[in-house]
Amino acid sequence: APGQTVYAAGASPGAVAAPQVWPAAAAAPRVITVSAAAEAAQAAATTVATAEDKTFVEQKVAQKDVLVFFSKTYCPFVQKAKSILASLAPQPLMDVIELDLMGQPRHGPIQQVLRQRTGSSTVPQGFVNGNYIGGCQEISDLHARGQLAARLRQLGCRFRA
Repeated sequence: APGQTVYAAGASPGAVAAPQVWPAAAAAPRVITVSAAAEAAQAAATTVATAEDKTFVEQKVAQKDVLVFFSKTYCPFVQKAKSILASLAPQPLMDVIELDLMGQPRHGPIQQVLRQRTGSSTVPQGFVNGNYIGGCQEISDLHARGQLAARLRQLGCRFRA
């Protein structure tokens, strides 16, 4: 709307691209394209993880015999990976850490700790006994090859009875 700040879908006031404000005479708002890669790079350059953030991740990842799954409730890649994991019979024991419910921003401090550990700040990220399993693509690929449950067991993950 004229004179109103408008963000592209998924963008927020803290996003990489600056908001566009249209003068009253403007006919229609312009769509702002936000690059996920640019957003992640900016977060990596400007977001500082505290010692507490690092300790939190290390303690979670060090849990024994469960799939530790860093997640955000709204992420379609997380939803896909969770669906695959839920399809396993029996299902792996999991500790799901919902970063958005913890108040973590996009590519926030916890994700920066994960980036330092794995090279990626995206979610999902899964670990068993400190070993990185991967994200949605790796979980999907293992499942498609019929190897996901076997890989989780190999790493020591327990499953529901």
